[in-house]
Parts: sequence; C-alpha cells; structure tokens
Amino acid sequence: MNGAGTDPVRGQATEIARGWSAPGAPASWALTAAIFDALAHDEDLLALAADVPADRLPALLFCASAGYLIAEREPEGLIGYFPTEGDPQPAVDAAFEPAFRGFCLDHRDELAAVCARRRYQMNDVARTTQVALALGVVGRRHPGLGLHPDRYRHLMGDGRQFGDARSRLTLHCESDGPLAPPIPGEMPPIEARIGVDVAPIDVTDPDDLRWARACLPPETGSLDRFDRAARLVAAHPGHLRRGDAIEELPAILDAIPDDVLPVVTDTYPAVFFADEQRRRLRQLVRQWGDVRDLVWISLDPLVPLGVEGRHSVQALDVPENLVTEYQRDGVFALLGLVSFEHGHGSGTLLARAHPSGTRMRWLDQATGGAAAV
Repeated sequence: MNGAGTDPVRGQATEIARGWSAPGAPASWALTAAIFDALAHDEDLLALAADVPADRLPALLFCASAGYLIAEREPEGLIGYFPTEGDPQPAVDAAFEPAFRGFCLDHRDELAAVCARRRYQMNDVARTTQVALALGVVGRRHPGLGLHPDRYRHLMGDGRQFGDARSRLTLHCESDGPLAPPIPGEMPPIEARIGVDVAPIDVTDPDDLRWARACLPPETGSLDRFDRAARLVAAHPGHLRRGDAIEELPAILDAIPDDVLPVVTDTYPAVFFADEQRRRLRQLVRQWGDVRDLVWISLDPLVPLGVEGRHSVQALDVPENLVTEYQRDGVFALLGLVSFEHGHGSGTLLARAHPSGTRMRWLDQATGGAAAV
C-alpha cells in the first residue's frame, strides 16, 4: 500500500498542533503541540511519516512511535522534556525541536519498524465525560438505560458532579459558552459492555501498556488518568472482540435482547475510517434503526482530519461557524447523537470538545446542527 504523501501528513500535524496550542491552553499541553509542530515544519520528518500508509494514521502513528522509542531509549537532551510520574510537567524550549528531529532521523529504521507493527490507539479516558452527558440525554428518553462510564466520578468546572462518587478516578471537565451541559441523574447498571478493535490493547501486558501510553499526549494529567483507568479496566475487564468494527456490528446488535437499548459509541475511530467505511456505518445504523430502537453516539473530529475538515462523521449538519473555528483554531471533536425510536431517526450535535476531553462547549440545539436521518 502506498504511503500517505507529505501534504496530508502536514495538514493533520498542523491541525493537531493548533488544537493543543490555542490561546489559554495549559502550559502542560505545550509538548504535544511542539511534537506535531516539529513534524509539520520539517520536510525530512514528513518524508519519514509519509511512508506510513494513509489508513494507519501517519501523523499520529509516527509521533506515537517516536514517543515509544524515546521512553525506551531515554536519550540525553530529549527525555527530560517528557513528564515522569509524580513530577510537574517539564517546560519546552527552543532546543526541543532539533533534539526531537535528530532522534527521529537517527532512529528512522526503528521508527519504521514500530509503525509497521503497531496501530495508533489514543483513548484518553477524559472523553468519557462527554459520552456520559450524551447518554444522560438518551436516558431521559429511554428510562433504565445503562450508562457506559459508570465507574468514574465526573466533576464539571462549575462543581456539579455525577457518576460513581466512590471511584478512584475523577475526571474533570471545564465547560464554557452560554449553555451548561445537562447533568445525568442516576446512572443505571450496564447490561453488557462489548468493544471491537482491530488490534486490541491488553492493559495487563507491559509492552501493550507502554504502547498505549505512547499514543497519549505526553502531558501529566492525561498520563495520570490513563494509569488509573488502566488499573480499573484490568480489575473489571469488559468483553473485547478482535475484528473490524463495521463487520462485527451486525452480529453484536443481533445478539442484544429486544428489551435492551443498544448504544453504539465511537470516540475517535470513525474520523479515521475511509469514506466508504463511514457510509457503511451510517447505513448499518439506519438499517437496524428501522427494526428496533437504537442510539449512536459519536465523539469525532470533522472529516477529513486536517485543515480541510468540515463534515460530521454522522452526516449531521455542521454550522458554518463551527467549520470556521475548526479550520482556524485546530482540531476538536463534535459530540453527535443519532437516535432511532419506532423507526423514526433524528440526529443532533450536542457539544464540541477538545481532544483531551477536559474542555467542552455545549451547543444550542436550535443552531448546533440537527437533521433527520
């Protein structure tokens, strides 16, 4: 399979760097922005990343692979920029970019090997808060719905909280804008937890754990959340199936009892699907929505990923002001809710959220993007 080419990689890296360096961004986000800036501005690094097939997310996979090797090799003059457990986030200065560039070029063969055997998987658990809010909206329509992130405590910036008050992991989320997000009340038990991944991560395997950590932003808060969540998941594993999500979905839905509401949840995979895969996913959801009540919650950036992004993965109407913000300010996700009740489908954009999951803006439903599906 041919590589992605430098222009798409540059566009993706630029958009990600902007998203992590917006005005008012915490200082701890600077390293993430610097890594993607280094890739976007360096033709030699772009050439290395462009050899990665487009379907393997070259900008993200390349930077994750670099972080994986840096953590393993601990190169002098570079490892000090990366956070260590229990210490404050190190500052980034002008020496970072040449040190990062030099390491990547010196280890190009090893980088290529990691990119060839690994797939990018960034699952910041803080995104669970946005999914919980969407499930709360659904729960008002379908009493008894089991909400997925029931094992975390969610704390909003205004002090409101929900979820498991006894959880060892508290997820903090700031919300700006004129509308406060609705807080779910009771969070009922989940009937079943079924995940699908083409390359599942085993959090009990040390190398898998190191790889999953390398895919995260090198930021103290993100890494601490991951470490705590990994311990929780290891203690309470769900059912994870290896395979293609679109191919596996019909059998999963078919096995769900009629008195249980299926909720299809994707947080950042659909944005990386090919156009035909996204069309197939939307088609499957519509087909099943014709015969049973069904919900699809999506937390995904606009497509295509990069500076040209303008479409919702769920094909919901995206207001032009959100498209402008995305292309100007950098990557963020849109929280979309598609719901089928008695064969009637509707969709709404609920919120925009930073990739870290720690910041969001609830959208006015009159202008936030809605459509029949």
